[in-house]
Amino acid sequence: MIALGLDVGERRIGVARCDPTGLLATPIATVLRPSDREAVAAIARLAEEHQAVVLVVGVPLGGSGEVTDQSRRTQAFGRKLRAVPGTRVVFWDERFTTQTAQESLSRQHAPRRGEPSAHRREAERRRLDAAAAAVILQDYLDHQRQQQARPGTLRAPADHPNSDQVPD
Repeated sequence: MIALGLDVGERRIGVARCDPTGLLATPIATVLRPSDREAVAAIARLAEEHQAVVLVVGVPLGGSGEVTDQSRRTQAFGRKLRAVPGTRVVFWDERFTTQTAQESLSRQHAPRRGEPSAHRREAERRRLDAAAAAVILQDYLDHQRQQQARPGTLRAPADHPNSDQVPD
């Protein structure tokens, strides 16, 4: 099962994919979001290209797990992704993923001297968005493996923040 992880922002969407075994998430792209329609079309192309059957959308819940205005906007965008043929949309708690991705990237890259150019700042933001998508997807994949190792359901309950059920 191939899944894509999505870190949905107002201007950019980080995208990651997993390997065919569902063990490892890797950042693959950042989609610009000039409009939801264009962003959904770009994600549909990536889903088709990578033969993805699951789209894991990171939902930015508040610090205590509460739904925020940004959470609602992300969920609304995620509902639009249900139009992507052959895929299922799963919403996943993304709290602290950007921070985790930032820490990971800072360990991988040496600090640069001087003020970065606008081009370099944008490239770094895109790299961070895709890395955050990989963190979201990896968390989802790890959770799925843990659930498969235990008897019971593979999905979180509908009232759990990591549920594929979206309150309307």
